[in-house]
Amino acid sequence: MLLIFFIALFFSLSLKSQYLNPGGYPLITIPTESYKTLDHASEGILITIDTTIFHFFRLDPGIMGNHTGNGGRLVMRYSYDKGDTWSELKTIFNSPYDDRNVNGGLVQNNTILLNFRIYDAPPQIHKGYYYIYSTNKGETWSDTIKVNTLGRSSDTHKIIGNDEIGYYNAIYAYDYCEIWHSWNGVDWDSIVYIFDYRNDPLINFSEICFEYLGNGVFLGLFRNESNIPGQRGYYQVESYDFGKSWTHPEITNICDGFYCVSPCLFYDKIHNDLWIIACDRRGLNTFGHYDDAIWLYKMSPDEVLQNPKGYYPFLVFQRPKPSFLRFYGYPSYTKLDNGDYLVIFTECEYRNSSKGEWAYLYQFKILYSTGFVNVKSESLSSNEVFIFPNPAYDVINISLNNTHAYQIKIYNQLGDLLLSRNIENHLNVAEINLKSLPSGFYYCEIITNKGSIIKKFIKK
Repeated sequence: MLLIFFIALFFSLSLKSQYLNPGGYPLITIPTESYKTLDHASEGILITIDTTIFHFFRLDPGIMGNHTGNGGRLVMRYSYDKGDTWSELKTIFNSPYDDRNVNGGLVQNNTILLNFRIYDAPPQIHKGYYYIYSTNKGETWSDTIKVNTLGRSSDTHKIIGNDEIGYYNAIYAYDYCEIWHSWNGVDWDSIVYIFDYRNDPLINFSEICFEYLGNGVFLGLFRNESNIPGQRGYYQVESYDFGKSWTHPEITNICDGFYCVSPCLFYDKIHNDLWIIACDRRGLNTFGHYDDAIWLYKMSPDEVLQNPKGYYPFLVFQRPKPSFLRFYGYPSYTKLDNGDYLVIFTECEYRNSSKGEWAYLYQFKILYSTGFVNVKSESLSSNEVFIFPNPAYDVINISLNNTHAYQIKIYNQLGDLLLSRNIENHLNVAEINLKSLPSGFYYCEIITNKGSIIKKFIKK
């Protein structure tokens, strides 16, 4: 029996050592090295076709590789086992200049499209914004196609859309952004909207990312380039008519006002989860970036639409290699065939004054396929269940029109069960005492004969 106990204990501890939030849902794996050599490897895009993951990124080879340099080229690798192992690298584009800021997406007929910037590094001259595409999973590529745009790059924005609404791309320059549309994802001939704040001293933005939430609704985040301490969270914009008009940029509370680089957001429709991945550089332009962190937000769209100050973190963790050099960041993501997500981001160190920055890649996973289930029930609608007040203080009330007894469970952010209560069938409104819980964010699971649903709430 003692041996069985120690085996079980070892197994439990080994499982916990794999995750940043053991017992939580979804589980977040501890970041691990994904690609680290003497090369400078940075930024990029992930795409899943069937069970194969394709990863495209910028590589400046050798010990002289740097953040900018005319050795920069586009490379690809692939994985057949959900990112656990990767193929060797293959160069797919290499001009005489710095080929950088690669992104793109999967468009019609499983066509892979990559857009990127060509930049002449030593004189710092922008040469143009281009794209290439492949119809055979990266075996061969089209000729380069130049886009007539005032923008410079797309950075972490991934092409979004589908065959029904078409495909959307975003191209930005400082204080300027164009939203492009294509029906097939290859022929880009229509600008839907232009954000132009170049003459507005109150709005300063650069890198961008947009996501489609359904029913004509888009949400976008901009990197905030203002210099106001404590107010450098991303800007948020929204569209309710398929990108034809947009709200005025408003500052969010993402990362508690720390300066953040290019945003990453994506929407999991099955779980109704809008994910935001933000990488802060709280040391700003000083050599004080040991505490720079990665912030994960998992929100329902209703929590943040028309509410840019309504974000609260799902998980915050320190960069893998704390350093005096600023955190690189620039996360990319892809949904795996089992419903989980793979995320890859860039970390960096200082080589020396002559060789500059050494950048390499880390990865982690968001695991929906394990842990307690947080799927929207087909038979229990979110509109049937109400939690109020939210935020709450000493009590919350749960309103549910139900003729049968039901159960309420309350979990913390790590997925630990804190309270459980059975509700009699004659109570349409149940009062739950929260006095024993500290202030923070919680999940309330309502389990009925029709199904179950999970709601989030805040205790002040």
